[in-house]
Amino acid sequence: MNQCIRLFILLVAPLMLAAACNRAPAVQRVLTDDDLRVMTLTVNDLPPGFRLAEEWLSDNQAYAERLTNPEQARAVLDGWGRAAGFSSLFALAGAPDRPRQPSMIAVSSERFADADHARQAFAEQENLREYAQRPFYARSPYKAPALGRQSAADRMFTTDESGAGLVVYAVTLRNGPIVATVSTSARLDKDDKGAHAIRLARLVAERIDGQLK
Repeated sequence: MNQCIRLFILLVAPLMLAAACNRAPAVQRVLTDDDLRVMTLTVNDLPPGFRLAEEWLSDNQAYAERLTNPEQARAVLDGWGRAAGFSSLFALAGAPDRPRQPSMIAVSSERFADADHARQAFAEQENLREYAQRPFYARSPYKAPALGRQSAADRMFTTDESGAGLVVYAVTLRNGPIVATVSTSARLDKDDKGAHAIRLARLVAERIDGQLK
């Protein structure tokens, strides 16, 4: 080894090591409720004809009160370390009739105490579905795109207020302390095989990644 290079390593390497040891670890900024809104969708992200039907920011009590057993649902949410969530519901209104078109699109972004709690919530989503106001049946997983740190997708069936059959696709992803879900609902004859849910979930994943940086 060249004498000058050897001397450089001997002199500089300890200084570089000391600087690395003294450098504070990167700290992720504190996420706020406003970040949750940015991590979801707007009507401009959707196909023509959709309108915003409802949006809400919820703490655990408000979220639980939308379910069939608020007390037990609240216990599940608290156990997951859920801090807050922002949800939006979009409804189809006057769009041209298309062969494969959902009639409802929902998106939620939830913030947890830390990544470990979010990981637990992601793994135990089924524990909350049993409290849904309208039960799902014939649930089956389908191939989810690789989104965030974890992702999963489900196809489920339910009925609307008139008893007509609906197919629901839900894509759930986790990145850091955030768990987000995009779901679509369509009449059985309008089944898009999950195409809209997957496309919109990719967009949500990009926005979460941007807010976490």
